[in-house]
Amino acid sequence: PEALANYIKALDVYKKSNDTVQMCKTISSLGHINYWMKEYETSIEWQKKALMLSKNIDDPALDGLFFGRIGIAFDEMGIFDSAHYYNQLAVKMFKSIDDAYYLSQWYSNIGNTYIKEGKYLEAEKYITEAVNNSGSERLKTTSFTNLASVYTLTKRYNEAKVYLDSAYYLANKYKQKEFLAEIYFRYYEYYKDQQKYKKALSEYNNHFRLKDSILNADKTSQIANMRVRYET
Repeated sequence: PEALANYIKALDVYKKSNDTVQMCKTISSLGHINYWMKEYETSIEWQKKALMLSKNIDDPALDGLFFGRIGIAFDEMGIFDSAHYYNQLAVKMFKSIDDAYYLSQWYSNIGNTYIKEGKYLEAEKYITEAVNNSGSERLKTTSFTNLASVYTLTKRYNEAKVYLDSAYYLANKYKQKEFLAEIYFRYYEYYKDQQKYKKALSEYNNHFRLKDSILNADKTSQIANMRVRYET
């Protein structure tokens, strides 16, 4: 998609300016686009390239993000041991710098992996830890979304709806588009599990449209700004 091409252009700009930090971030962003396209092995390759390059920076926040993005890719591939390994590395990095935002998010991601393994008690434990570490309202979106999934899968639909609605409210309030796309998918699962197929289809369409919009976000002006910055 267009987003990939634009990030590759951005990477070229950063290479020419020898901006290692932005190179790492852009390489990781390329991998994250592949993640959204369900090209998980390619996503992991990009994140590992970012990790190799980041050795010259010594930035735990970046390393944590790259480890974590590898973890969630393995999670989507169903390779849960590797998902836990890399997600725990991410948590270690985020703890070392007391980064509440990403620490909360990755506790929630670990809980999400446990959901897929059918280990709902472990999932609820980690996701509750994510809520407790969030520190602010805007950090609770992912955790509320994942708690809703635990409750949907254990047929606690009333609780699931409360947390889905709360996550939806926060994602809109703070304009968290990636989270909102995920919330639409969890609404789909919630209605599908109750055999409310018309509502389920509507939420799936919402998920697909927003996800497509995120992938094809126009980066042209950003790239033009970078060229001005580094070529003048």
